[in-house]
Amino acid sequence: MVDVNKLKGLIVERGLTQTEVYGRIGLSKRQWQHRMENKKFDSNEIGSLIKLLDIDNPSPIFFAD
Repeated sequence: MVDVNKLKGLIVERGLTQTEVYGRIGLSKRQWQHRMENKKFDSNEIGSLIKLLDIDNPSPIFFAD
């Protein structure tokens, strides 16, 4: 399960908007909302988010319980 609150916080810390993020990783608004609501992203999306947001330790965000 993805910790969406941590992900949203990191997006803000990096000075980006969610719109910018989902656009840069190739998702539509609807797809992004679906992923955030279900707290699940596929491995390619997670990899893109890690790279885009320069995440050193992705475990607390993408592998939260």
